Amino acid sequence: MDKMDLQVKAALVAEAARRQKEENPELRKYRIEMPVNAIMQWLDGRKVDLSVTLGTGLGDFGKELPGMIETSYQSLHLPVGTMSAHASLLRYAQIGQLGVLLFSGRKHLYEKGVELDTALMAVRSAFFVGAKIQILTCAAGSVNVGYHPGNLVFVKDHINHLGVDPTLPFVAMTNVYDKKLLENAHRVAEKTLRDWVRKGVLASKRGPSFETPAEIIALRRLGADLAGMSIVHEAMALKELGARVLAISLITNYGAGIKDDDEITHEANTAEGAKAAERFSKVLLAIIEQL
Repeated sequence: MDKMDLQVKAALVAEAARRQKEENPELRKYRIEMPVNAIMQWLDGRKVDLSVTLGTGLGDFGKELPGMIETSYQSLHLPVGTMSAHASLLRYAQIGQLGVLLFSGRKHLYEKGVELDTALMAVRSAFFVGAKIQILTCAAGSVNVGYHPGNLVFVKDHINHLGVDPTLPFVAMTNVYDKKLLENAHRVAEKTLRDWVRKGVLASKRGPSFETPAEIIALRRLGADLAGMSIVHEAMALKELGARVLAISLITNYGAGIKDDDEITHEANTAEGAKAAERFSKVLLAIIEQL
């Protein structure tokens, strides 16, 4: 491609970004003009159908896919996480017929000084560059005594204990998690993992502390099966935008009090995530290939 062709292509990408900004006043409302435009320019015309937010245990997913490209969140004006297990890298790859964005890591609400819109910048930006289907993943602790470390749980509903709500008034939350996506993905996972697969209700708190034994008991009585510190606000924001959401959580620890007085640590959770990474990655790839 000669210099003139490159200049024309750059001009077309810039014009597409300008139109995106003008035609979507929501970009300004959500303060995502800069990351949306930066992602579009980085993609250089590549199509986006799906995005995946990679939580604990999945940070390396997609690195070996043919044709994968990668860049830092910082280069795209996306917030950089402070947790060591979250790389803050965006990858793009073609999986089957789908163009897929892979967000390795997220900015958590429990990180010091993080505003709600900042924590939602990545998933909202992904939606506006084409990802109308989004897969959200995270690590969580068990609340249901029948759920164990290593289980993959497909989230069917949630309990919002974050203390924040990203939506405008009166957005319906009856079907936040797409039933068709959930059933198809669960079926794919069962073929590989069998008894390791669950469905459940996710309770989410802001953190950064883990739950107390009394809180685990209370959450169980409320109907929760697992507890974490992410996904829920992201899923709610995406529901408001009209995205289809699939959420999958890896159980990395028993909730406080379930196994006597064992202390929960972030290091142990990260190690459990690493142990499950290979099988979680295989299942995730199979799910995407079936979409």
